[in-house]
Amino acid sequence: MSAAIPALAPAYQRPRLDNVTEIIQEQTRAIRDRLYVPVGYLMRIQLGGCDDSAYFQDPVNAQIAPLTRIQGLTFEWDQLCYPHVTEMHSRGSGVFLFPDGVRELPKITDPRTRRLSPTDPVAPKIRQELDYFASGLLIGRDGTEFYVLQPVEQLAVRIPTTFAIVNGHADRGKKVALLFSKKKSHGMHTAFLVHGSLRFL
Repeated sequence: MSAAIPALAPAYQRPRLDNVTEIIQEQTRAIRDRLYVPVGYLMRIQLGGCDDSAYFQDPVNAQIAPLTRIQGLTFEWDQLCYPHVTEMHSRGSGVFLFPDGVRELPKITDPRTRRLSPTDPVAPKIRQELDYFASGLLIGRDGTEFYVLQPVEQLAVRIPTTFAIVNGHADRGKKVALLFSKKKSHGMHTAFLVHGSLRFL
């Protein structure tokens, strides 16, 4: 990526290693010991605005603004790569896990291009760049670099016969953040939802 992630500061207090280590360890244990119940498959994540995120900085803002005006601060997966989502321990805990890891974001049809008739050219596919949404990086004790994506306002989850919306809420003054590993391990990214709480509508 050519755009550098900016220095971090104010707006939302982003997660720090010393206050997410225990959360990550607890979620990792729950995944290892299968202490979770199935929920569905993640289709889309919607973020709220955060002043220190890359999309508010130049030159990223100039590149992403035409997209966010149409679809907001969202990124998504398709039916070929939906991440499996579970809820830790029991339904109602508000802690959601990705026990199988998360696949790389797929390319999406460019929302700036519309086909008004069958003779129009097929809309091109474009990459979804997490660098554009990140408010910084968090480096784990093992050296893993995580994008910090915050605040998570909403998840769209596919369940067997329909889909459900899960809303993010502040808890103890902290909103939900997604930590998404910059590099893959064994073909998958690692991801954790930390802080705040997530509840079905």
